[in-house]
Amino acid sequence: MVNNDWQTLTMSAVGQETRRWLAEWRWLVPDVPNGFSPLWLNAFGDWTLMADWVVVCKARGMLLSHGQCYGWKVAPVIGGKLEFENVQAFDIAVYECIMGQVHRQVQGMPEGYVITEFKMGR
Repeated sequence: MVNNDWQTLTMSAVGQETRRWLAEWRWLVPDVPNGFSPLWLNAFGDWTLMADWVVVCKARGMLLSHGQCYGWKVAPVIGGKLEFENVQAFDIAVYECIMGQVHRQVQGMPEGYVITEFKMGR
């Protein structure tokens, strides 16, 4: 049986690492000096709870090492399928960097827009 309590579904986001994880999300969530900071993110590397997918991953034997999160090989926002075969373990900082860039680049695209090219980098 998979343990589904709060501690196994989330990771602490307190500390300097969080600033690095949020770097590529600052276009959406501005950095406020001495302001608010998230307290946690879920084990799926998402800032909102995706507990159902965490449960699926753990039940299928995909476990995380320290500093890792679950993530989409191809993000659903760019056409990735919501299926277990599209999930893998990522370094949290790498995944947050990738997802921040993905979401920034698709922001404002009309629904149904077909993405033919994707660039990563700073």
